Amino acid sequence: MSKPAFEDVFEYKSGRRNRLSFLIFMAVQIALSLLVFTMIVSITPSLPEFGKGILGVIVLVFSLGLLMSQFSVMAQRCRDIGYSGLWVLLNFVPFIAMVFQLVLLIMPGQKGPNRFGDDPRGKDPEAATPHSANTNADRLSK
Repeated sequence: MSKPAFEDVFEYKSGRRNRLSFLIFMAVQIALSLLVFTMIVSITPSLPEFGKGILGVIVLVFSLGLLMSQFSVMAQRCRDIGYSGLWVLLNFVPFIAMVFQLVLLIMPGQKGPNRFGDDPRGKDPEAATPHSANTNADRLSK
């Protein structure tokens, strides 16, 4: 079971996030951003100048919230891989940001707890070792 996608989205100091949770969060965030952008483009021409200014402030606050949550989720993903959350600063370097986000999506996290916390999948690597596949042999040996 993976961590819920919208749990701890503003928790930037601690926590880990697995790939599935990261993918769901980023996909929903992109879809939400596109929806808001489309609404803004369709509404803006009919607004008076004062309304455009207010809309600009609302968009700024909305964008800052999305950016903060995105960086927090990326920092959690970095911690799951085993790196510091400060690696999120690579997002400010053009072209490197795209590669960095792709790496966050592809690279598997460390199994079991690491120095940043417990495994977000909630699995204990020792408990996941397979037992005998032949259950009939187990019953006959008793």
